[in-house]
Amino acid sequence: MSRETVDRAVERARRAHEATSAAERDRLLRLPPSERLAALDQDDVRASLTESHRAEVRTSIAAAIAGPCWEQKPQPPDEDHAAAMAAWRERDAAAQAEMARLRKQRQLHRIVCISAAVAFTAFLIVLVRFLSQT
Repeated sequence: MSRETVDRAVERARRAHEATSAAERDRLLRLPPSERLAALDQDDVRASLTESHRAEVRTSIAAAIAGPCWEQKPQPPDEDHAAAMAAWRERDAAAQAEMARLRKQRQLHRIVCISAAVAFTAFLIVLVRFLSQT
């Protein structure tokens, strides 16, 4: 048997197991939570499910057990938190503006320094030429 033949056979077997696992998962999800839990306790059922399908069934059991406890209840607005967040946003906006000002100042400083260096270099060139003529 060639390697490709073996790979194709393994892939067909994997797809067949995936299909039977999906059918078994669908069957289990139609059962009540107590029967789903009992079914997951059986070795043959666990073996027929892929890991992801077992996780889906376990999650459905946990959701059914928890019931409405998992639902988020709306929280009343917290005025202290809202005021603190508004103050933080103001401080953050001021800090961002200060950072932008400093960034611009640093860029201008670099331009001035480069211009001064170019001017000084030009002065030295003129000075050297002047001194070399005399």
